[in-house]
Amino acid sequence: MGILEVKNLKKMYGTYMGVEDVSFSVPKGQIYGFIGPNGAGKSTTIRILMGLLFPTEGSATIFGKDVTKFDEDIKNDVGYVSADSVFYKNYTAIEIFKYSASLRGCSMQRVNELVDMFELDTRKKGKQLSFGNAKKVSIILAVMHNPNLLILDEPTSGLDPVMQQRFFNLLTQEKQRGATVLLSTHILSDVQKICDEAAIIKKGKIVDIINVEELAKERGDLQETFMQYYV
Repeated sequence: MGILEVKNLKKMYGTYMGVEDVSFSVPKGQIYGFIGPNGAGKSTTIRILMGLLFPTEGSATIFGKDVTKFDEDIKNDVGYVSADSVFYKNYTAIEIFKYSASLRGCSMQRVNELVDMFELDTRKKGKQLSFGNAKKVSIILAVMHNPNLLILDEPTSGLDPVMQQRFFNLLTQEKQRGATVLLSTHILSDVQKICDEAAIIKKGKIVDIINVEELAKERGDLQETFMQYYV
């Protein structure tokens, strides 16, 4: 049984189908990709996992607990980056970090290390943050308390190539620490670079689950292989 289990998940918005019969399992200690084109259903699935949406049918568990019943317990040990990072407009980044650290009981030393890693100006207020800097704030908030599970929705969008590489290095460190990562992205190279396995979603359905390393050994560059799922 995986740390994260999704079984026959379905979400309807009136007559519109958000996701349909989505099932996958994320093993402990893996960086697991959740990939597909924009609008495929990745964010809808993740919002259900985070207790922000209720499924129409099916179930999802994290740490063996149902996400609809134990979402507050689960969130204590999960780091989450949403696709759209929004913060209190009149609070500076450092004020946001201090407040979050006080709630989670974690060290500001860890926060400062991450701030240095991402070269973030923490004096800027939420309303002054560019999209890329807002994403850096989200990443730091997600990992600062050393959670056992990271759920990351399009985390590299807005980051320049240098920061993207530092982010991937951070994920490798988190994996070595023993954390599990669910990485949702539409960027195929991200998956090939960092993921162990990946579930591929298209039009609200899982169309394939692949072992990234084995497929890369067999076919080399996976861009052409992945592209079949985007057309």
